[in-house]
Amino acid sequence: MMYKQSPKINSNEQRLNQIHRNYVAADYNQNYQYSLVDPHMAQKIMIAYKHQKIEKKPLVAKKIKMVDPFSNKYQRDINSFAYVYEAGGIPCKINYNTQGNMKIQWIPDVNIQTLPYDPVLVTCFNGLLEDVHPYLAIATTAIQFMLSNEAAQEKIIQVLPKLVLPLRSALSSKSDKVFGSALKTLMSLSNVVGSHLNKYLKLFLVPIWQRQNHQIFGEQIRIILTVLENNGGSEVYQVIKQKIPTYSNF
Repeated sequence: MMYKQSPKINSNEQRLNQIHRNYVAADYNQNYQYSLVDPHMAQKIMIAYKHQKIEKKPLVAKKIKMVDPFSNKYQRDINSFAYVYEAGGIPCKINYNTQGNMKIQWIPDVNIQTLPYDPVLVTCFNGLLEDVHPYLAIATTAIQFMLSNEAAQEKIIQVLPKLVLPLRSALSSKSDKVFGSALKTLMSLSNVVGSHLNKYLKLFLVPIWQRQNHQIFGEQIRIILTVLENNGGSEVYQVIKQKIPTYSNF
């Protein structure tokens, strides 16, 4: 069986015909005859084909890692913060605005002056270890709310020993999201309790030092170290310098 050799391409019009034959038409011979009869139509088909190839794909919404409360895995893996929140132990709930952004809304009758920081604040610090939506956001927002109460400094100092371990564990997390929330919480906590945090600083500095060259957190770490030094007093500089030799307060 003899195959007909394709003609040599000498012009753009013939090149369009060749592309048209190879990628658009299912039948070579019929398409070849058609392109010779009506080359302008072949060109229009190719333009439409090119537009189809470069057409943008529809945007797909990013899936957020969430927990299925009815799954067996959920029952096995969830920690105490999630259990307490689902049981109503944290007096807040989640609302979404018209743009779909999440907002934490406190129950109307919540009085921050009488809110028991032990166990509520302690439980929220345990929630810093969560990397599943929306528990980390709930825990972080609740912590900032309780730390912002100017009259609660004494209550925070009293529960400080219970806050240290979960905060250090969150700073040691491999999750950037968890580590970032822990950094923010450490800064807020230092602004509230000041030098009362000094005796625990060594526990925080080791995991922070391991991330000091991170492209995302490098600048944040420099800022938090400066905040810790300013809030803790002159003795803090030597503590930081022992754990992080490259640290400078200039």
